[in-house]
Amino acid sequence: MSNYGKPCRSMSLSGAAASLGMLALLCEPVLVIANKVVAHHLLPYLYNSPPSSQVAVELCNVFKVVEKPYYILFGSCWVCAVAQQIIDTTRNYEEREEELGKTQKIYVGLQLITLVTETVDLFQRIDWFHGESIWRLYNLYVYIFVHSAVFVRSVMMSMIVWDWLLAQLLKRPVFGPEYDGQGWRDYHRAALLIVILQFGSSAFVMSVIMVTHVVPALILYYPVFLLAGAFIIKIRSWLKALGIDP
Repeated sequence: MSNYGKPCRSMSLSGAAASLGMLALLCEPVLVIANKVVAHHLLPYLYNSPPSSQVAVELCNVFKVVEKPYYILFGSCWVCAVAQQIIDTTRNYEEREEELGKTQKIYVGLQLITLVTETVDLFQRIDWFHGESIWRLYNLYVYIFVHSAVFVRSVMMSMIVWDWLLAQLLKRPVFGPEYDGQGWRDYHRAALLIVILQFGSSAFVMSVIMVTHVVPALILYYPVFLLAGAFIIKIRSWLKALGIDP
């Protein structure tokens, strides 16, 4: 009888120990939480293209940015441009046929504030002073920046400035006669707006990226940029041939 009781008592003791262990984990959840993934942990996977699904998930968790294929980036710019065109129609209701309307300016201003905020947020997500190479961390930041909404929307707004110039909406002061009035031409205002929207929207981070990445890429991969430039120039005439006013 006692021989049968021993296994039962040992099983009871094991069950009690397991219950106590589970209770301890429930009371101290920090014991079962894995180490938090931060930016520098992703550096070894930076040169894997495309990244694995697990790395892509961690990129999303750390930066709240999902890597997008380049055709998605291009399509996103066009979708944003269409939204901007819809906003642009509001000037007709404001009876501002030859200049930018107030709604247009407010919309662009809000976009600018939002993009600067998002740029600062992305910058803060990089653990710059952890001890890793600053250049490698900077490359990681550039990679994330290119796939972020900041880059897509800043490019879109620069495209819209070109449209405003062709539509002759920059003949009159944009910021006021005292700022861009006398002596300013429409292409002067277009250049100023591009500087503000393309570079200012990223807190001028994009100007640094232009020097470190874009200019070298223009030299090394010039055939790709020539083809892309030719497509952008030609597509306007193609749309007009289809009866679409771009």
